[in-house]
Amino acid sequence: MKPTYFDLTVPNVAQAKAFFEAVLGWRFQKFDVPYEYYRIQAGPDTEPGIDGGIGAVKDAPLSEGNPSFATLLKVARALGVKLHAEAA
Repeated sequence: MKPTYFDLTVPNVAQAKAFFEAVLGWRFQKFDVPYEYYRIQAGPDTEPGIDGGIGAVKDAPLSEGNPSFATLLKVARALGVKLHAEAA
């Protein structure tokens, strides 16, 4: 399955934006929300690929008791999902 969007949650949005702008040429557009969150344009609209978003860790509520990767993998396998390496 091809991803359609990605999301980055970082400790320092200003530093991350500066890094990605300088290294990858990404552009950012602030969303009109009461916290710091930006749309990432990861390349020109004429090029294939996906765009994403970036926000601060402090604005992303974390739920307690997040399942481990092993638990998620067990549930996925029970549903018949195969990992990319297993599908070959």
